Amino acid sequence: MVAEAEARWGGVDVLVNNAGVAYRAVVEHVTEEDRLRQFGVNFLGPMEMVRLCLPSMRKKRAGRIINVSSVSGMMAMPTMGVYCASKFALEGASEALWYEVKPWNIRVTLVQPGFINSDSFQNTRTTPKSRRGGTRASQVAELPEDDLAYAAHYEVSDR
Repeated sequence: MVAEAEARWGGVDVLVNNAGVAYRAVVEHVTEEDRLRQFGVNFLGPMEMVRLCLPSMRKKRAGRIINVSSVSGMMAMPTMGVYCASKFALEGASEALWYEVKPWNIRVTLVQPGFINSDSFQNTRTTPKSRRGGTRASQVAELPEDDLAYAAHYEVSDR
């Protein structure tokens, strides 16, 4: 895609990294696959897009990179540890990038949306253990204690 943009238009002038995925699970309930998926989408993917777009931006001595993070990139929350870590990583890399590309007049912007009253929470994924851990012990007595250890972290308030 970047090669096609270079062939057609001489490169990418503005890159917006806005993809994201979140799993609601305590760290103990996140599998390696889930960790890698979150870091792949939230950090590694944006960094690869930046890497691919920078040569033409430097050549033109202009460009804009916009990385969309989250308030979770500056404050950690229970059941969102791996998501927060991936956004912390994006923020750290974005700050370093700001200094690195400044000599070429390439601007780096980090957007940190806060909590927004929307239905986006419905897209937050769970892991098998976080789904079971969110089940109250009084409702499902046959679940092992380890699956219920973090039940209080998963409870949702009506407030």
